Amino acid sequence: MEYTAFLQAAHRGQPPALALLHGADGQLLADGLDLVAGGLFADATERSLGREVLEGGAVSVETVVRSALTLPFMTNRRLVVVRRAQALAAKGAEALTAYARDPNPATCLLLLADESLGVSRERRTDHWLLAALPAAAVVALPLRRGRALEDWLKQRAAVDGLTVSDEAARLLVQWVGEDGARLLGEARKAALVGGPEHRRVGVTEVTAVVGEHRVSDVFELTRAVERGELGPALRTLDRLLLTEEPIFLLTLLTR
Repeated sequence: MEYTAFLQAAHRGQPPALALLHGADGQLLADGLDLVAGGLFADATERSLGREVLEGGAVSVETVVRSALTLPFMTNRRLVVVRRAQALAAKGAEALTAYARDPNPATCLLLLADESLGVSRERRTDHWLLAALPAAAVVALPLRRGRALEDWLKQRAAVDGLTVSDEAARLLVQWVGEDGARLLGEARKAALVGGPEHRRVGVTEVTAVVGEHRVSDVFELTRAVERGELGPALRTLDRLLLTEEPIFLLTLLTR
């Protein structure tokens, strides 16, 4: 299932009985969870009665399945959320596969993995969850870069009542990177530059926030170099080179 289709079903109050969302974008995971809960439960009381949150590294698959089979109490459906689902032990694969063949329609079992579970440079083989579940139950978070990421930021900020200009979105992506939660947080912070009621985010507001990032990035760069952390140092250096003269950075590193 595509992420957009999942969100549409959740918004209608009809999330699938079983879904695995996986990917490194914490904001997309949070948005998906919020839409599911908002669609299933009318208020905070129903949410507290009908939602159960488990940690993948602290429970067994059998425990998850038992929870998913529990009938709802004073709500139409239950929501069972498993955070960091990638930490579930593979020895429970058979139990999860059996449940997936006939999931409890009165429960939405939502498995959230905050990393991509497919083959990648960091992962030589698919995670066992991808084989244990039917393809229709697996939702890979979309990868957004460049203009697509800028467009997403403007659209997601609009949900919070913020209007982010094209130039502001571009600058935020350049400085903050591809982390959706950080991008949205910085957009909210930039809006506050104009006052508590200010809802427009332009270059002026972002520049004020970027000034803070410059100080923070300079500190992160020097610390990463001192510790010999090549990856973080190169990523921070790339951000700084967008606005800083190379000679300034060279001087900074050779002091």
